[in-house]
Amino acid sequence: MAQALPLRVLHIIHEYSKPITRANWRSLHKLTNYHLFHCITNDNIPTTLLNVVYINMNSSEWFCMYSFIELWGPTNASIRYGIPTKELLQINGMVNAVNEHNHMNEQIKRLRL
Repeated sequence: MAQALPLRVLHIIHEYSKPITRANWRSLHKLTNYHLFHCITNDNIPTTLLNVVYINMNSSEWFCMYSFIELWGPTNASIRYGIPTKELLQINGMVNAVNEHNHMNEQIKRLRL
């Protein structure tokens, strides 16, 4: 019977599927959605991998929520997603979206003057 995946791939999958509580995994650095988003959008290296990750991230629920908050603010996002504002702001990166929203509104106000 032939294997569907090469042995090296199976080994990697096996290693990554082990519990994070293993002693030698304690130093593992978890990359949050916001940190990944920040790294991708602030990296000037145009590679296929970055493009694939960015395109996939654009379709994620987290990115849609981040973008909505950035554009419409936390109150409207709370209504849109049915999540209390306080809980919404506890999601990783959403405070940064609020900061971007506030910055954008300040810029608009300055342009109107």
